[in-house]
Amino acid sequence: RAVVVGADGSEPSLRAVRWAAGEAAMRAAGLTVCCVAVAGTDDRPMLWDGQELVLIPADEVLRRAIRAATDTTPDVAVAGDVLRGDPAYQLLARAREAELLVVGARGLGAFVGLLVGSVSEHVAGRADCPVVVVRGEASPDLPVLVGVLADERRDPAGLELRLPEREHHLADGVGVQVGEEHGPVRLGPRM
Repeated sequence: RAVVVGADGSEPSLRAVRWAAGEAAMRAAGLTVCCVAVAGTDDRPMLWDGQELVLIPADEVLRRAIRAATDTTPDVAVAGDVLRGDPAYQLLARAREAELLVVGARGLGAFVGLLVGSVSEHVAGRADCPVVVVRGEASPDLPVLVGVLADERRDPAGLELRLPEREHHLADGVGVQVGEEHGPVRLGPRM
Protein backbone atom coordinates (compact mmCIF):
# COMPACT_ATOMS: atom_id res chain seq x y z
CA ARG A 1 0.00 0.00 0.00
CA ALA A 2 1.32 3.39 -1.01
CA VAL A 3 1.18 6.88 0.39
CA VAL A 4 -1.08 8.90 -1.94
CA VAL A 5 -0.70 12.66 -2.32
CA GLY A 6 -2.81 15.14 -4.27
CA ALA A 7 -1.02 17.79 -6.31
CA ASP A 8 -2.50 20.76 -8.13
CA GLY A 9 0.68 22.70 -8.85
CA SER A 10 0.28 25.20 -6.02
CA GLU A 11 3.07 25.72 -3.50
CA PRO A 12 0.91 24.23 -0.70
CA SER A 13 0.42 21.07 -2.77
CA LEU A 14 4.14 20.82 -3.56
CA ARG A 15 4.85 21.20 0.17
CA ALA A 16 2.44 18.29 0.74
CA VAL A 17 4.26 16.26 -1.96
CA ARG A 18 7.62 16.80 -0.25
CA TRP A 19 6.15 15.87 3.15
CA ALA A 20 4.48 12.77 1.67
CA ALA A 21 7.75 11.69 0.05
CA GLY A 22 9.52 11.86 3.41
CA GLU A 23 6.70 9.93 5.06
CA ALA A 24 6.75 7.27 2.32
CA ALA A 25 10.49 6.85 2.91
CA MET A 26 9.92 6.39 6.65
CA ARG A 27 7.21 3.82 6.01
CA ALA A 28 9.25 2.03 3.32
CA ALA A 29 6.24 2.53 1.06
CA GLY A 30 5.80 3.76 -2.48
CA LEU A 31 4.41 7.20 -3.27
CA THR A 32 1.61 7.88 -5.74
CA VAL A 33 1.20 11.49 -6.87
CA CYS A 34 -2.30 12.27 -8.19
CA CYS A 35 -3.26 15.30 -10.27
CA VAL A 36 -6.95 15.67 -10.97
CA ALA A 37 -7.87 17.48 -14.18
CA VAL A 38 -11.08 19.46 -14.05
CA ALA A 39 -11.07 20.78 -17.62
CA GLY A 40 -9.56 20.17 -21.03
CA THR A 41 -9.95 17.17 -23.28
CA ASP A 42 -9.09 13.51 -22.88
CA ASP A 43 -5.94 14.16 -24.92
CA ARG A 44 -4.99 17.29 -22.97
CA PRO A 45 -6.38 17.33 -19.42
CA MET A 46 -6.06 20.67 -17.68
CA LEU A 47 -6.40 22.13 -14.22
CA TRP A 48 -6.68 25.63 -12.87
CA ASP A 49 -3.64 27.49 -11.66
CA GLY A 50 -5.01 28.96 -8.44
CA GLN A 51 -2.92 32.14 -8.59
CA GLU A 52 -3.00 33.05 -12.27
CA LEU A 53 -6.55 31.81 -12.95
CA VAL A 54 -5.46 30.14 -16.16
CA LEU A 55 -5.65 26.52 -17.27
CA ILE A 56 -2.39 24.57 -17.15
CA PRO A 57 -1.65 21.09 -18.54
CA ALA A 58 -2.08 18.40 -15.88
CA ASP A 59 0.93 16.44 -17.17
CA GLU A 60 3.19 19.46 -16.48
CA VAL A 61 1.86 19.72 -12.94
CA LEU A 62 2.41 15.99 -12.45
CA ARG A 63 6.01 16.18 -13.74
CA ARG A 64 6.82 19.05 -11.35
CA ALA A 65 5.27 17.20 -8.41
CA ILE A 66 7.13 13.97 -9.18
CA ARG A 67 10.37 15.95 -9.47
CA ALA A 68 9.70 17.55 -6.05
CA ALA A 69 9.15 14.07 -4.57
CA THR A 70 12.25 12.50 -6.12
CA ASP A 71 14.41 15.51 -5.19
CA THR A 72 13.23 15.08 -1.58
CA THR A 73 13.69 11.30 -1.35
CA PRO A 74 15.50 9.77 -4.34
CA ASP A 75 15.14 6.21 -3.00
CA VAL A 76 11.32 6.20 -2.86
CA ALA A 77 9.46 4.62 -5.79
CA VAL A 78 7.22 7.37 -7.15
CA ALA A 79 4.30 6.80 -9.52
CA GLY A 80 2.03 9.43 -10.97
CA ASP A 81 -1.51 9.54 -12.28
CA VAL A 82 -3.58 12.18 -14.01
CA LEU A 83 -7.21 11.61 -13.09
CA ARG A 84 -10.31 13.41 -14.33
CA GLY A 85 -13.30 14.72 -12.43
CA ASP A 86 -13.94 16.08 -8.98
CA PRO A 87 -10.63 16.24 -7.06
CA ALA A 88 -12.11 15.28 -3.67
CA TYR A 89 -14.02 12.34 -5.15
CA GLN A 90 -10.98 11.06 -7.05
CA LEU A 91 -8.68 11.33 -4.01
CA LEU A 92 -11.25 9.56 -1.83
CA ALA A 93 -11.39 6.74 -4.39
CA ARG A 94 -7.59 6.43 -4.25
CA ALA A 95 -7.67 6.52 -0.43
CA ARG A 96 -9.53 3.18 -0.39
CA GLU A 97 -6.30 1.39 -1.29
CA ALA A 98 -3.83 3.81 0.33
CA GLU A 99 -1.86 3.54 3.55
CA LEU A 100 -2.09 7.31 3.97
CA LEU A 101 -3.60 10.22 2.01
CA VAL A 102 -1.75 13.56 2.05
CA VAL A 103 -3.13 16.87 0.80
CA GLY A 104 -2.07 20.48 1.09
CA ALA A 105 -4.07 23.30 2.64
CA ARG A 106 -4.81 26.47 0.74
CA GLY A 107 -5.78 29.80 2.28
CA LEU A 108 -8.06 32.37 0.68
CA GLY A 109 -7.34 36.09 0.59
CA ALA A 110 -6.77 37.67 4.01
CA PHE A 111 -7.49 34.35 5.66
CA VAL A 112 -4.30 32.67 4.39
CA GLY A 113 -3.25 30.09 6.93
CA LEU A 114 -6.63 30.11 8.66
CA LEU A 115 -8.81 28.28 6.17
CA VAL A 116 -8.47 24.76 4.87
CA GLY A 117 -9.10 24.32 1.14
CA SER A 118 -12.33 22.63 0.16
CA VAL A 119 -10.66 19.46 -1.17
CA SER A 120 -8.64 18.92 2.01
CA GLU A 121 -11.67 19.67 4.15
CA HIS A 122 -13.78 17.21 2.16
CA VAL A 123 -11.31 14.31 2.24
CA ALA A 124 -10.16 14.76 5.86
CA GLY A 125 -13.37 13.41 7.34
CA ARG A 126 -14.34 10.93 4.67
CA ALA A 127 -11.28 8.92 3.63
CA ASP A 128 -10.93 5.22 4.35
CA CYS A 129 -7.34 5.74 5.51
CA PRO A 130 -5.57 8.29 7.73
CA VAL A 131 -5.32 11.77 6.18
CA VAL A 132 -2.61 14.38 6.72
CA VAL A 133 -3.33 17.99 5.76
CA VAL A 134 0.01 19.74 5.40
CA ARG A 135 -0.15 23.42 6.34
CA GLY A 136 2.93 25.59 6.09
CA GLU A 137 6.49 24.53 6.71
CA ALA A 138 7.26 21.99 9.42
CA SER A 139 8.14 23.45 12.79
CA PRO A 140 9.27 21.24 15.68
CA ASP A 141 8.11 23.92 18.13
CA LEU A 142 4.44 23.84 17.19
CA PRO A 143 1.89 21.29 18.42
CA VAL A 144 0.18 18.86 16.08
CA LEU A 145 -3.59 18.42 16.24
CA VAL A 146 -4.80 14.89 15.60
CA GLY A 147 -8.52 14.21 15.24
CA VAL A 148 -9.82 10.68 15.62
CA LEU A 149 -13.39 9.67 14.88
CA ALA A 150 -14.17 6.90 17.35
CA ASP A 151 -16.50 4.49 15.62
CA GLU A 152 -16.56 0.88 14.57
CA ARG A 153 -14.59 1.61 11.37
CA ARG A 154 -11.64 3.39 12.93
CA ASP A 155 -9.54 2.19 15.83
CA PRO A 156 -7.89 5.08 17.70
CA ALA A 157 -5.51 2.61 19.33
CA GLY A 158 -3.98 1.97 15.90
CA LEU A 159 -3.18 5.67 15.60
CA GLU A 160 -1.59 5.76 19.04
CA LEU A 161 0.65 2.83 18.12
CA ARG A 162 1.96 4.65 15.07
CA LEU A 163 2.70 7.98 16.71
CA PRO A 164 5.82 6.93 18.63
CA GLU A 165 7.32 5.76 15.32
CA ARG A 166 6.83 9.30 13.97
CA GLU A 167 8.43 11.33 16.75
CA HIS A 168 10.36 13.46 14.29
CA HIS A 169 7.01 14.80 13.02
CA LEU A 170 5.65 15.50 16.51
CA ALA A 171 7.22 18.03 18.85
CA ASP A 172 4.11 17.75 20.98
CA GLY A 173 0.54 17.02 20.08
CA VAL A 174 -3.02 17.33 21.16
CA GLY A 175 -5.48 14.69 20.07
CA VAL A 176 -9.24 15.01 20.05
CA GLN A 177 -11.32 11.85 19.96
CA VAL A 178 -14.88 12.34 18.79
CA GLY A 179 -17.51 9.75 19.64
CA GLU A 180 -19.50 8.61 22.65
CA GLU A 181 -16.53 9.27 24.91
CA HIS A 182 -14.43 12.21 23.79
CA GLY A 183 -11.94 14.71 25.05
CA PRO A 184 -8.36 15.90 24.68
CA VAL A 185 -5.55 13.35 24.69
CA ARG A 186 -1.83 14.22 24.86
CA LEU A 187 0.27 12.77 22.04
CA GLY A 188 3.90 12.88 20.99
CA PRO A 189 7.28 12.41 22.63
CA ARG A 190 6.23 14.00 25.90
CA MET A 191 3.41 11.52 26.44
